[in-house]
Amino acid sequence: MQCPTLYLNGWGEHRIEGIGDKHIPWIHNVRNTDMVAAIDDEQCMSLLRLFNDAEGTPFLEKSGVSSEIIEKLSLLGISGICNLVAAIKVAKFYEMNDRDMIFLPMTDSIDMYGSRIEELTCAHGKYTPRDSGPSLLTLSRGHGHRWPQGAGVL
Repeated sequence: MQCPTLYLNGWGEHRIEGIGDKHIPWIHNVRNTDMVAAIDDEQCMSLLRLFNDAEGTPFLEKSGVSSEIIEKLSLLGISGICNLVAAIKVAKFYEMNDRDMIFLPMTDSIDMYGSRIEELTCAHGKYTPRDSGPSLLTLSRGHGHRWPQGAGVL
């Protein structure tokens, strides 16, 4: 884990802005935190590319993600994606089903991260349909190859 501040009270570099290096924003009340999930930076960066690259859209459609959700995925920035991945991990841990609900903050949007997309393209090359499968599997692991039930962006 790059910077497990909440998970292991740790230090370290990471690429998810907000919580890190012993800094927890005032908006987060640690006294009412039910669970903390460890999320890898690369998982969030991979999904950021999937959600915001034109090559990701056909793959998401083929994977059963509705066009309504696809249109709204750019509302998620790196921290929002991290929160989404954490919520999915929590749902799996508690064996939640379609009768259960998790509320989570979608704290940012892609508008803040145009430079990150450029950075990822320079580091990994142009995004291709081949990159989409591993990106989506980071979300659907444990759910077969389908989009997690109930995933939506309002």
